[in-house]
Amino acid sequence: EKGHILSENVSTVKSVVDLQSHCNQLQKAEEDGVASDKKQKLQQEIAAKTMNVVWQASKIEVQDVLREVCDKVLADADRPILVKRAEALKIVGEVYSAVSTDG
Repeated sequence: EKGHILSENVSTVKSVVDLQSHCNQLQKAEEDGVASDKKQKLQQEIAAKTMNVVWQASKIEVQDVLREVCDKVLADADRPILVKRAEALKIVGEVYSAVSTDG
């Protein structure tokens, strides 16, 4: 689990660095008077990279919240209650999986 968390965070940081690099390229292009079609292409790439960074950050946040919820739901209860809670979490997981494969 810790390896997955670290991997997700490293991936997000790399995406942010890549986004910053593209922003710097756009700034330099504007200073150098590069043609508007090349600037527009850079702007489109920046928009796509921004959406990717936002998605990755949101994904990390959702995973953190789900991890905390699971820890709390599965903490300190009688075995029959824990079994029911675990079954409920499994159903929630199946719903999440079904949604992710839809689109």
